[in-house]
Amino acid sequence: MTSVNVVVQSVCKPFSRSMQSLFIASASQPTQSSQPNLVDQTDHSISFLVAFFLTFVFIGFVLGCFLQHKRYQKLRAKRQAKILQEVETLEKIWKMKP
Repeated sequence: MTSVNVVVQSVCKPFSRSMQSLFIASASQPTQSSQPNLVDQTDHSISFLVAFFLTFVFIGFVLGCFLQHKRYQKLRAKRQAKILQEVETLEKIWKMKP
């Protein structure tokens, strides 16, 4: 929003007998430029977008870590079962040999 100062002047015609006044309105330059508001609005928009982007990056990072942890737990359980099975097989082979 810009505010515009309006100056109203009363001008008397010296040559008229009735001394009627004419009102002249002139618009002066705006007291505040609209450009700083646009810059502030742009800075605010950029800050909002950066915050929005960083929020999603953080959420994605946490979700990725959580999903990797779940995957690792499942994989660890499978590997553990496979290792235990191999140990049992090796123990059987070791007991068979005199």
